[in-house]
Amino acid sequence: MKLFFAILIASLCFSQCQQKELLSPTEQTVKFVDELRPQLIGSWAIQQAQIDQKKLLSLQYPVAITKDTLIQNLATLTFQPSSQIISDKRILELEGVLNFRNVVPTYLR
Repeated sequence: MKLFFAILIASLCFSQCQQKELLSPTEQTVKFVDELRPQLIGSWAIQQAQIDQKKLLSLQYPVAITKDTLIQNLATLTFQPSSQIISDKRILELEGVLNFRNVVPTYLR
């Protein structure tokens, strides 16, 4: 009798479970890109940039930073959907501008 109730309870519990539909890797990538795109579109304020003077090479970075520095309110980065036609839905493409001293066009792929 106990075995009957155990089987009955187990069957009721497992009958409610549904197997999720498995997506292919391509479908998972498209879904991820579709969820990520709206989160990246818009304006981003680069509020702080920490520069470690010891890691700077004077040949790569011709700036007069002589000690560790924290720069605040550095730049603004704005992204919008790419104006190009995207044939592959797995690829995230955004374009925009970086406002830092000058306006610098940016492209994210």
